[in-house]
Amino acid sequence: MGGLRVSKLSNLFNTLIGVFCNILCAGNVTHTGKSINLFLTSNASPDLRTFSLDSLLSIQKQRYGINHREIGAAALRYWKFPESMINAQCVWDKAALSKGTPPLTWICEVARDFSQSLFQQALWSKDLLIEAEPLESLVLFLSAGEVDDVIASDSKIRIERGGSAKIHYLVADAGGRCATIEFLSGKLVCHTKDTLPWGVLTNHTYASSLAHLGRFDGFGGSLPVSANKTSLGRFVNAAAMVSRFDEHGDDSSVDYAFAILDRVAQGDYTKWSIVYDIRGSTIHFRTFANGNRRSVALASCDFDCESPVRVLDVNTELTGDVTNDFVPYSYDLNRDLIETAFDGTSFLKSVSSETRRGLAEYPEGLDCVGNARRDTGR
Repeated sequence: MGGLRVSKLSNLFNTLIGVFCNILCAGNVTHTGKSINLFLTSNASPDLRTFSLDSLLSIQKQRYGINHREIGAAALRYWKFPESMINAQCVWDKAALSKGTPPLTWICEVARDFSQSLFQQALWSKDLLIEAEPLESLVLFLSAGEVDDVIASDSKIRIERGGSAKIHYLVADAGGRCATIEFLSGKLVCHTKDTLPWGVLTNHTYASSLAHLGRFDGFGGSLPVSANKTSLGRFVNAAAMVSRFDEHGDDSSVDYAFAILDRVAQGDYTKWSIVYDIRGSTIHFRTFANGNRRSVALASCDFDCESPVRVLDVNTELTGDVTNDFVPYSYDLNRDLIETAFDGTSFLKSVSSETRRGLAEYPEGLDCVGNARRDTGR
């Protein structure tokens, strides 16, 4: 009985925090959302501080049947707070700023919007350290303009360690800069310029791969370079082909890049091959299911936040330029993709329907911040 009472008091305390953050702290959803969501579930979720209020409320409603604004309104009503405070909890965004809106509602919305704007501006400030999952960090890296920006992000980003997959990154920019980004023992390890003689990366750390490469002919050793599909073997083969590339020769850089990927491909384990022509602002790719080479011209894509999100099934039977073949994104499309991928992968077949649904819902919580249209020459 005592334990039950403590549990209820704990939940009530968390609710109080959310309510008073919303009312007294001008509705700063960057705090309120996380407080209430922690009250509702202990499962880890994407960084809620970066969600729009509508996205956050929608996710909570889908998952739990109630959102933190509704909880706040119910609590205020239970404690017999003035109706003006309850209304301030129930209205937001444009509705809260419309003509005739009660003063308290208007003030809370203006303050919430202002505090959210300050937070978004602070996302890349040195005062904020973002914890990102390995794949989420790709979005943050892609937001950087040049390789130097990615390296400098060490003061802002920490990659969370989770799952069995160990991920590192090879980044490049239109100016020809290249770098490997690895997080080893909790610290950033970066190779670039003189410490990156070969812009190649496989499944070993760059340092161990480079040490292995030194045993082979042409790289300081005497061993012959031969076909080898291990991680270190693929590093050696890729580096050997990079060393032989003649930028003034007959082969285009895109064709030669695909030749390198063919050299290190691992049969049906290799599901896709992608070549990024950074200066040409074009992505070239082919997949195991569709060997036709296809391309996407980034200069022709509309990255404005007001534009609808569009997607493309990479295995669709197309060829050539597929920039105009993208279709509007929907939850159903994403769910079908996840179901097909998981059912067709032996070690993913047992993943529960609930987990699959959560993965399918993940994009619903992402928000376009600011003007996402980029200089595609970078």
